[in-house]
Amino acid sequence: MILMGDTGRGTNAFRNASSHARRAVVGATYSCRVAPLRRLHEQASRKLSTETMDCLNCDGPMPPHIRSGSLFCSEICKQRADTVRYGRRVYRDGRINDPLVAEALRTKMAFAVTDGGYPGAVRELDPATRQAVIDRDGGKCVLCGQTGTEIDHIANSSPELSNLQLLCHECHTKKTQRNLQPIEPGSQADKTWSELMMRIRSPEPLRACDDEVGWPVEWRKIAAERRLADVGNAVT
Repeated sequence: MILMGDTGRGTNAFRNASSHARRAVVGATYSCRVAPLRRLHEQASRKLSTETMDCLNCDGPMPPHIRSGSLFCSEICKQRADTVRYGRRVYRDGRINDPLVAEALRTKMAFAVTDGGYPGAVRELDPATRQAVIDRDGGKCVLCGQTGTEIDHIANSSPELSNLQLLCHECHTKKTQRNLQPIEPGSQADKTWSELMMRIRSPEPLRACDDEVGWPVEWRKIAAERRLADVGNAVT
């Protein structure tokens, strides 16, 4: 079951998620002062050693089977970093005041605080399957009859046509919201929510992977350094 906060809209959507999240959000004024890329890059580079290269999201060790140059120890850590950068972008440019954007961030947060995250890889559909659903449902949302824009997995991640339906964005969002449950105060999900919100609302990125401006360039540099370190470790 996915966890999340209340079902309100706009910035208020985060206020009742938990006491921790509420303290992290209410009353804060966001001012984006992007940290110098050099400092963040040096922070990530310090994680390089001859023995281990830590995850940029959680500081945990990288699994031995992880591919060379990887930045995160798991898919959920990657999703959490992605969520933080999305949150920082929408707060920085003011889009968080749009109820639909606030809803999108809240949904991303809901998946990010679970252990498994959003099963994006297994839910990705090939073009033929997507078109088959659109043709079968006549291009209309099966719930309201408006133009359908999104493919919904009805019950699980199965790609079978019987488990797929065409929905409009509004109906898809409402269906997702109905499946979300309140976060229990003091739970691990509550603590993770608060940590992510703290990183989102920080005036400067707290981690290299939080930098919503510099990350598209910086991740390539860090990955390249890690690949070189892996080669060096293999030689020695």
